[in-house]
Amino acid sequence: MMKYFILAILGIIAGFLEVGVLPFLPGWFVPAPLFVGTVILIVTSSRARALTFALAGALVLSGYGIFTFDIPILHWLLIVFALSLVSQRFLTNRSLYATAALLFLGRLLDWFLHFLFSELGRLFGGSYYIWSLPSNLLSTLLWDQLVGMTLFILFAMVTRRFSPQVGRSNSFAWQNS
Repeated sequence: MMKYFILAILGIIAGFLEVGVLPFLPGWFVPAPLFVGTVILIVTSSRARALTFALAGALVLSGYGIFTFDIPILHWLLIVFALSLVSQRFLTNRSLYATAALLFLGRLLDWFLHFLFSELGRLFGGSYYIWSLPSNLLSTLLWDQLVGMTLFILFAMVTRRFSPQVGRSNSFAWQNS
């Protein structure tokens, strides 16, 4: 239970970073802590932990989305379930390649959902905000990959979860037989 509480606090911090710090950074520097953290939790942990982190951050984002029709809770719920499904069905190994693919697919889904919700808002008259792709597509994708890969490697080093359990003395046993 304490892990979920810590993840919720970290999600709230990531949400505050996205609404309070990222708008003031240069356009080419676009790390997204909520997005990358959610994907890393899907790859390294479980759907429940990723959902706790993402929904806590989405609560913060929903408080600041006054002029847009985005529904961050639904947005992040769809992202977590879609990426979790892809992770469980297609990218079953927990590797750098799977992490890179999930970061890329997740970002595409994120952009599609922003577009879809902005169009729904315009359709129902709730918003006149028109979402468009960011002008810095490549730097967004590169920052996602850079931060995501770094976090995955750090997590793998700290927990030793993804390292083989074969010792050096046992690895050459087949040669002596």
